[in-house]
Amino acid sequence: MEILSNEAEGIGFIERETIYEAMSIIGIDREATDAYLFLLTEGESPVERIPLAPHRKMRILQLLISKNLVAVSRGGMYTARDAEYVLRSSVDQFQRNARLLEKAINELELAGRGNKARSLTSSDQFYAWETRLIQRTAKEIYSVTVRFKILWLMREELGKQISSRGISVRVMGDISNPTT
Repeated sequence: MEILSNEAEGIGFIERETIYEAMSIIGIDREATDAYLFLLTEGESPVERIPLAPHRKMRILQLLISKNLVAVSRGGMYTARDAEYVLRSSVDQFQRNARLLEKAINELELAGRGNKARSLTSSDQFYAWETRLIQRTAKEIYSVTVRFKILWLMREELGKQISSRGISVRVMGDISNPTT
């Protein structure tokens, strides 16, 4: 049931599909979004004026109230609240979740698969893995011991990152022998 036309009175042309998609992310379906938009454009309304099917009206209103999109007053009047706070808090939560997932991916890469050494098929993978390892452990380590070839092969930005964190790099062993 579509409550409003695309040219909603009082708010001009609105991009309904964008609103539907944004509301679906926070668990609001199209019918509930239409009810919210009705309350947003009409202002304070009694439950009887909200154009929803009677058997779904209270369920939809309770959903909107639980999401802090609608408030109800003592007289049974329903009012739309500003959705910006609700949507911004959802964006913040999604960003926190994305950072947590990224961190989990990095931790799993460092741990390897099944406690076996992770195969690094290219030098870029190796340097990216080593950079993440150094960033993760920078607070706990104070020096790194490497053989000359690895230090020489190390990317310049990784070396700068290591030294900028106060980690000293020492070359141990022969510079050139049959095994290095």
